Order: sequence, then structure tokens, then C-alpha cells
Amino acid sequence: MMILAPMAELSHRALRHLIEDFNIDGAGRPDEYYTEMISAPALRAGGPFEKWYIDNGPCPERLVFQLVGGEAEDLAAAAAILDKIECKGIDINMGCAAPAILRTGGGARWLEDADRAASMVAQVRRATGKQRLSVKMRLTANHANHANWG
Repeated sequence: MMILAPMAELSHRALRHLIEDFNIDGAGRPDEYYTEMISAPALRAGGPFEKWYIDNGPCPERLVFQLVGGEAEDLAAAAAILDKIECKGIDINMGCAAPAILRTGGGARWLEDADRAASMVAQVRRATGKQRLSVKMRLTANHANHANWG
């Protein structure tokens, strides 16, 4: 299986079109495309850029929307919005360690409280009928000590 991982400012429709058009026979195209991080609170609020992030073309059947946010309610509400858009599934970002994301309580901050994270995933699961729901996470050498994350 080949996956095009989420990349900030690159994982958009134009890149997917380029890859799809280049691979006429389909042999070198990804089985899954991930969007870049979509801010759950911004999507929920109808932010001006989110319409670009949720553009599911040209291959919605292989697209996985990636959500990021620090509040379970925002993530669940955003998942409910994405539930109405054709896609392969939804992924929750619990791996980003960028200081700007950590300050919001999102990304790898979720890994600090397993019960809170499990509750959030359950809320998102209830908010979407998409069969595919995944979580992006990572472990680091100091995964038990997040004090250096800002």
C-alpha cells in the first residue's frame, strides 16, 4: 500500500491532480491521500480557508481528511461536517509536536491523558458514520516527559 502522507501547504487538490494525471495507468499513484491538518475549530466556525482544505477532488474514494484540535467538541463537530463529504475516512492528528499546535491542546498534547484522548475519539466516532476513523500519533524517546514541548 502506498500512502501520500499529510504535508502542510502541499496536501491539496492541485497536488492530487498532478499525481493522478501523471500516473495514467494508476500504477504509481497512492492508495490513500491525506489532507494537511484541518483545524477543527476553524472548520466548525466556517473559517475562510477551510473550503480549500475540504476539497475532496479528484479522487474522494482515496482521500482521508486529517483533523487537529484541542477540544473534543470541536473535533466531533468537525467530523460531523466531514461526514457529509465523500471521502475514504477521517484521521485525528495526535502526533504533531509543533509548538503552535501544542499550545492549542491539539496534536501530541492528547497523548498526555489517555482517558481524555479515548473519550475524544469516542465522541468523534459517534459524530461520524464513516467506517474509517484513524489516529495519527508518534512516540519519541522522551514520550513520557512532554515538558520540553513548550
